[in-house]
Amino acid sequence: MKRHVGKAEEWKNVMNARELLLQSLNEESYNECLKRFANLCACFIVFVGYVHNTWLTPFKEKFVQAWANRVIHLGNTTTNRYTNSMNCLISLTLLVIFNI
Repeated sequence: MKRHVGKAEEWKNVMNARELLLQSLNEESYNECLKRFANLCACFIVFVGYVHNTWLTPFKEKFVQAWANRVIHLGNTTTNRYTNSMNCLISLTLLVIFNI
């Protein structure tokens, strides 16, 4: 039986993969989650390149738990403007791509 995945479900899967990527506790799980994220977005190679080159490569130390938890932060794991801006950009990009 061929399974058809609707755009809303695709978007939800991509967002879940993104959350798992950001919540990676070590480099090994980060790399696995990054592969899963890239595979889910394989049709949208420009989007994957944008996320990887614009956010993950230069800034992963700021918001991926595997790196962010290496420093003493006393429970403060977000800089609201940065986090909110990143989430907004990714959400808007996904909305445009999946036409939701």
